[in-house]
Amino acid sequence: MHNIPDIRVWRTANEYQEVASLCNQHRKIWGGAINAALAIEIYLKSFLSEKVRVSIGEHAYIGYKKTERGHDLFALYKKIPDHLQTLLCDQYKLINSKSHLPDLLKKHKDVFFHARYVHEEDAIKSVGNDIIFLAEELREVVMNVAEIVHPPITKPVGLEEAVARHKASVK
Repeated sequence: MHNIPDIRVWRTANEYQEVASLCNQHRKIWGGAINAALAIEIYLKSFLSEKVRVSIGEHAYIGYKKTERGHDLFALYKKIPDHLQTLLCDQYKLINSKSHLPDLLKKHKDVFFHARYVHEEDAIKSVGNDIIFLAEELREVVMNVAEIVHPPITKPVGLEEAVARHKASVK
């Protein structure tokens, strides 16, 4: 079993989130919104990631991450285990007390799919930069959840000295 949220997947999402923020700074809201939606999708998928190992010979493997398919942000959120959904909402509330994360995911659930091709008939007709801010907030939220679920391991005080004494006594 590997760590959920998957930090490697989270880092992938960060690339799109950073591009979204840069687009916003340069008033390229449409491109920013598309990248933000993709970042949010991948942040959510970091909770749905599986490690896959493929044999390439005797005792040799290659590995990669497999994530849930789909672009509907709210549907992806609902696939996350309940206790992690609760943590996500709690951590989001600490950053943005005025909004409820599931409501925002419902609001923006189809941005990536329906805003990519603005020239098509069923395309979303306008986007705002609120989804860009949501991606920025979600970046921090996912990292906070990771730190709660997988706190850093700290060495007890005196451990290194005790190990050194033990090694010396064994010799």
